[in-house]
Amino acid sequence: AWQQTGEREFQATWHAFKFDANRTHVGNQRAIFRVTTSADGNSLSGVGVGTTYTLDGKLVEAETAEGPFEGTRISVVERYTK
Repeated sequence: AWQQTGEREFQATWHAFKFDANRTHVGNQRAIFRVTTSADGNSLSGVGVGTTYTLDGKLVEAETAEGPFEGTRISVVERYTK
């Protein structure tokens, strides 16, 4: 989920499931981001915090990450056809 908070600025939340090697659901992950896009819309940068939780909702401290990130828009290289 995301929402615009300013000109070219966004707040976003991402959720994912975590599985072990046997494909058993063992927890959940959540990341919260603050993102700024470039004026041309082709790159972004920001900061985020990623956290991992057990199935019963307890924070896994060893799997918490925080820091900056950046990205560049990629282009579609070919059209998918059946």
